[in-house]
Amino acid sequence: MKHPHWYFTFYSQLFDRGALYAAEARAICQGTSPIGQSVQEIGAGTGGHAAAMLALGVEQLELLDVEEEATDVLRERFAADNRVTIVLGNGFHRKSGSPFDLVYCMYSVATQSCDSIKELIGRIDTVIHRVKPGGRYVFEAIDYEASSKIYPPGLRTCVFDGLEGQVYIESIYMPNALRIVYSGHLAGNSISYTVRMLRFSRREIAEALSQVSHLSIGFENLDEQGRRVLCRVSEK
Repeated sequence: MKHPHWYFTFYSQLFDRGALYAAEARAICQGTSPIGQSVQEIGAGTGGHAAAMLALGVEQLELLDVEEEATDVLRERFAADNRVTIVLGNGFHRKSGSPFDLVYCMYSVATQSCDSIKELIGRIDTVIHRVKPGGRYVFEAIDYEASSKIYPPGLRTCVFDGLEGQVYIESIYMPNALRIVYSGHLAGNSISYTVRMLRFSRREIAEALSQVSHLSIGFENLDEQGRRVLCRVSEK
């Protein structure tokens, strides 16, 4: 999913997770030391999670993103770190290259622009094929039911209020999808941006993956409300 022009300019004010990056990197590794491991991130964005993974001792880190502006930011940020390789491309299509000990995908990128559970399972299966034996694919998703309790339909929440303007979000719940709509004004310009992701249910995903004989999945909450979910997939 392509981001609007203002996304990277105002990223730190709107989306940066600050100290949470380190905690989330440890959760991605699930207590296993990443020292000496080869890791790939799909949808690396501005590199917040990447920096945290490098701080944990990753030996090789490949950062994938579909947007040139993101890869430009990443190249500038990690120019001095020879452990990092930056690739412009779609991580859910790319199958070639050396296998990794761990592949991860945060910010619900794994479920964005995904139209069905079948498509999500296909993406999972594509990614797991470039994971080494004993490794895993970890991705973040938003739990549909938990989100509807925290951000009920019709609620418009201010997520940024500063000298440059104001930004609001509203969640729209559809039968098979969750849409998060950003609106407001930034730097004198009106903004409107919608993120569409698959309606995510742990039960439905677990049931669907149970039909794929070589895969297993586990879940962990990334917040107290259970809205943000970390999903760990590995081969049996």
